[in-house]
Amino acid sequence: MKNYSVAIYGSSLRSDFDKYSDKDLLIVSSSYKRLNQLKKSYEERGFSVSTYTYSKLQFLSRKGSLFIEHLRKESSILIDDKNRLKCILESHIETVPTTEQLKEAHDYFTFLKDVPNSETGYAWFCDCFYVGLRNYLILESAKRKVYNFSFLNLIEDLKDTNLISENEYIVLRELRILKKNYRDKILDEQPDKEYVTKITKLGQRLNLLSEVNFVSFEFFATTASKIFSNINANHYHKLRLIEIYYLSLNISIQKIDRIISSPQFYAFRFKDQAFLNDLLKDINEKTAHNKRFCAIEA
Repeated sequence: MKNYSVAIYGSSLRSDFDKYSDKDLLIVSSSYKRLNQLKKSYEERGFSVSTYTYSKLQFLSRKGSLFIEHLRKESSILIDDKNRLKCILESHIETVPTTEQLKEAHDYFTFLKDVPNSETGYAWFCDCFYVGLRNYLILESAKRKVYNFSFLNLIEDLKDTNLISENEYIVLRELRILKKNYRDKILDEQPDKEYVTKITKLGQRLNLLSEVNFVSFEFFATTASKIFSNINANHYHKLRLIEIYYLSLNISIQKIDRIISSPQFYAFRFKDQAFLNDLLKDINEKTAHNKRFCAIEA
């Protein structure tokens, strides 16, 4: 007997699914070992996998999580141990976002005030902005009890309500493609500074971004280090900042590569300052090793 549940959800089930869409898959089990085994197996087949225990999913439902609402509206269950996933979704009661949740979504953009002035920095910024914008718009739609989870539909709503122009809509459509290229490491189709400038101006007009500056990696690293050491700083901000810090050093650490490929899955780990410190230690040791190797080669 299969003691787990599997469901396809999100854009895979929508009419706007294309090559830039994620193949989102949910796996639920009471066994962490089983979750890790299945996650690895499905990721090797090209799926973007989210894993939860049944108790965690039930907890999220009781808290009124929009992720459960997303699953309830846009999922197809493939495997379901004793109908456990189906029962969680059917018993979920829809809620609207709290004022605190909306404020948190708006405050997300505070760490994007500086953009590393390089191709990698531009791509990183676009990915981070996409994540924040989609989440903010989802919450705004849920506030109206619309519960729209499609990025394309969300930005089309902005256009239809005259909050953005047709040209700005086209710019935001491209953002989705750039996010996919960044995650898949397609380096020949990355954003340039002119495009990022368009995004920052649009973000400012939507009252999501304040003043944005293009800065050197050295300056950026100094700013990021202050957040790394702040135990009260937003854990997702820490994840994304250590990501760009790592990428700027042109080193390879498999553990961090996995985090970058699935930030939503690893974000909660950054609530643990010891976990972050271990990553920084790994980065510093790898950087020092590379410098010693280069010195020997010279």
